[in-house]
Amino acid sequence: MTGSGVRSTLARLVVWGGLSMRCDVRYLVAVGAIAGTLALAGCRARVARTQSGYRLANVAYYMQDPWWATLQCGATRQAERMGSKITWYSTATDTSSATQQANLNAALLSRPDAMLLASSHPGTFSSEVKRLMLSGTPVIAVNSVQTPANERVLFHNSEDNREFVLFVANQMQGQSGTYGVLGGTAGSPDGIPRWKPMVEQLKVVAPNLHALPTQFDEYNRTRASAAASAMIVAHPDLRFLYAITGPEGEGAAAAVQQSGKAKQIKVYSYGANESEVLGLKRGVYAALCGQPGYAIGEEGVKEAIAYLQSATKGAPVPQLSPVVHNIPLKVLTKENVDDASSAPYLQKSTCN
Repeated sequence: MTGSGVRSTLARLVVWGGLSMRCDVRYLVAVGAIAGTLALAGCRARVARTQSGYRLANVAYYMQDPWWATLQCGATRQAERMGSKITWYSTATDTSSATQQANLNAALLSRPDAMLLASSHPGTFSSEVKRLMLSGTPVIAVNSVQTPANERVLFHNSEDNREFVLFVANQMQGQSGTYGVLGGTAGSPDGIPRWKPMVEQLKVVAPNLHALPTQFDEYNRTRASAAASAMIVAHPDLRFLYAITGPEGEGAAAAVQQSGKAKQIKVYSYGANESEVLGLKRGVYAALCGQPGYAIGEEGVKEAIAYLQSATKGAPVPQLSPVVHNIPLKVLTKENVDDASSAPYLQKSTCN
């Protein structure tokens, strides 16, 4: 085949849909050795990109909480479905900024194509996130507010917890006494919207029911149990405990059970791990606020890979507008927890 014939054949290959549409060995032989070599090189380049997929990293914290384990499961399985791999850099219980920074540093050494990020300290990673985005690495925040918001997008539990707040308020309407709140970390932009609307609503429907000072236990089950026990002992008129995360809810429930006052003190909690769901069915919890951890993990990976598939490598990553994508919550009760519609909100400690 002449040089002009080779060029003509390759031109037709492109017109007919690109080299990737003509990666048939018999066809490559038919067009001749030179054309076949050039076309096969194009085929190999495309196949290598498809088969290798993308390398994602996720920096998270407090993986002992089944909610985070559920998010990890959703992200891992979604990456597998899309032919990619995600590696996790996290700790079981340590939520310190130093440990989270160490996890981020380890993740950066792996030079990931994209990063999913969660932090209990909003401003800790802002400079790193900005640098990654400018250098072409998309950063997807998962259920963790970043300050300032430099990430591409944030997938988050909806802050609209009105359904849960109204459920608690309706059960407490007209009552008097005191109640306690376990609020995670003081000043947390993720935590405050979970408990403050409930406090405000109760001022309206139960003005004689007074909030005790909010207890900050750093999402630790043992500290939450100690704080709850102290409130139970110091306030005989305690009517309920309200926890903004699963570990805190478990701590509160344990304290109430140990006090022997389960009939007097109700427990409301975010989260729906195996222990909490079992407790809900047994009446240990009055209600749980189900969070879509699995879906948040899935959506984070989908967005990361969708961007990589269409982006120019190394180009600055633009931020989406709106930057926050909220996924709805669900009130779980003894009556509806086994419904099919509740399944996406249940948490697992392992990804089986």
